Amino acid sequence: PGSSSRSSGGSSTRYASSRRKTMESPADKLRKIAKQHPSNKKCADCGAKLPQCINLSNWSFICMTCAGIHREIGSKIKSLGHSPFTEEEVDALRQTNNEQVNGVWLANYDPQGERNKQNRQPEGNQDQAHLRNWVKRKYKEKRWYVRPEGERRPKKSKSKKSKEPKPTVAQIPQDAALDF
Repeated sequence: PGSSSRSSGGSSTRYASSRRKTMESPADKLRKIAKQHPSNKKCADCGAKLPQCINLSNWSFICMTCAGIHREIGSKIKSLGHSPFTEEEVDALRQTNNEQVNGVWLANYDPQGERNKQNRQPEGNQDQAHLRNWVKRKYKEKRWYVRPEGERRPKKSKSKKSKEPKPTVAQIPQDAALDF
């Protein structure tokens, strides 16, 4: 009887360990994705090692410093260690990497052709003023951006009317009794 309980205990342990492997959290999957491609091991904007955040506005891995700057310009940012991720977000990040993202956002970037220091890619995240200018030029102004093949342009509004909300008008039936 003692040997049978040991064998069943050993098999349940084996099954438990295989269950743990299949129930990998989205954050764990993202850490693996970050390690799989060399470009994901560095921040997409400043090159800092081991980025801890994800920019969901353009699907890139970025450092904490750049994440703060991206939040200033309205990008959606999540932290690898502290934020929940959906399977859809994991799948989207699995299909791209920082090199591909920069291939779009820096398609027309020529470091030798940039005379202004503020237009040169930062090396690290120590000079935050330079980094802030870089991120704004890269993403907000789309200074070096080229739209990927097949990506649709956003539709422009045809009317040139003010974007202020219109007041709500309620129709009151004429046969309704008004009891006050």
